[in-house]
Amino acid sequence: MIFFTTDHGPEFPRAKMTLYDPGIKVALIMKYPGVLEAGRRVKELVSNVDIFPTILEAIGIPIPENVQGRSFWPLLVGGEYEPREEVYAELTWHTLYDPMRAVRTRRYKYIKNFRPGWPILMGGPPAQRYGAEMIEKYYGQPRPEEELYDLEKDPWERENLVERPEYEKIRDELRARLMRFLEETKDPLLQGPVPHPGRKGYECFWVKEGEKFRLKITWDFKEYPI
Repeated sequence: MIFFTTDHGPEFPRAKMTLYDPGIKVALIMKYPGVLEAGRRVKELVSNVDIFPTILEAIGIPIPENVQGRSFWPLLVGGEYEPREEVYAELTWHTLYDPMRAVRTRRYKYIKNFRPGWPILMGGPPAQRYGAEMIEKYYGQPRPEEELYDLEKDPWERENLVERPEYEKIRDELRARLMRFLEETKDPLLQGPVPHPGRKGYECFWVKEGEKFRLKITWDFKEYPI
């Protein structure tokens, strides 16, 4: 059995190191000659944490109770399968401390930013190539504490609905689901800022100074405290 997947989306703005769909939608291709039908496409929601229990079930090994993911093996071989209602996504550290968590259903996405307010965009090759003009036009707004998107009407996740009264019920439901998941999985963010795991990183981003943006690289986390 062969799996092909990745850990995040491409290194573009609003993709890698974000929880928007271009950052969390990744390839998942499987090959199991003589068992899985070639060329078949499956549209159900699955998560990378589901791969391990899927392998266990495929080879007949009991799935331990403490395994977080769900096997989707029955979905692949025509067995009885209860589709996922949602998947969860997270980011804490990369080159900077940027903690966020999300829950995504088939239609909606709710994101909780634990370090809101940054008028920034992550640095990286595309942003450095196209520079401050792109940043100011598209991505210069401070990050909100919460984000809610209707993925059917707004697949690019550009219109944040979190303050819209008609979406209040959906927002509250998804917020509750996410917080319940964080509690069940003992997410360390619930206890406060998470220290860097073993080394001090640097922060590379676009920062607005007056009316202009400039690329900033800093090792001084005191300047932008967690």
